[in-house]
Amino acid sequence: MLNGRIGIRASVILVSALCLSILPPAIEAQRHSGSVGKKVAPRTDAGEWYGTWYYVFRDGKYALWMRMQDGKPQAKLQFFSTTSPEGFETDWSGNSEYQVKRGKGKFSLIIDEGDENVIAGRWEWELDFGGSARVETGKFDMWRAADGRQIVLNFSELNHIRRRGEEQEVFSSAPTWSFRKASNRLVLWDELPF
Repeated sequence: MLNGRIGIRASVILVSALCLSILPPAIEAQRHSGSVGKKVAPRTDAGEWYGTWYYVFRDGKYALWMRMQDGKPQAKLQFFSTTSPEGFETDWSGNSEYQVKRGKGKFSLIIDEGDENVIAGRWEWELDFGGSARVETGKFDMWRAADGRQIVLNFSELNHIRRRGEEQEVFSSAPTWSFRKASNRLVLWDELPF
């Protein structure tokens, strides 16, 4: 009986290790977000920014529309929370102001510099309820990976501040997200595969 349990445990551990070893690099980075030794998918010049990209995680969904304007990349982002009644869509400058129950939200995806292959920018998100707030600020680099149909959004830092009255909680992370290309055209949210 004891040998049977050990054999089953060993099999489960082996299968788990094999499954984790075949994950794509950007997914592996998500498991280790914020850790020193995170691995990210290497940059490629294949593909192009133009089109519709998406990212899905446990707490929400993002759609990212990309285009080039006068040789510079522009982005429009839409977010939908799966855990709370919150969502927004930015304009092509990357800004959005929106309402939630008993509060206001403001989001900015700022492209500081970029070309056909690499983007550097900032992430600023504030949700204010008067007596409490949630603020996220961060810096990121973005590039295409794999066959050019994956975007790696790699935060060098992402600071989270939660305020409740006079109390403030601050923590930092450095996540990496992997967006997949849904289409080479700018499609509607309802056309996305989630």
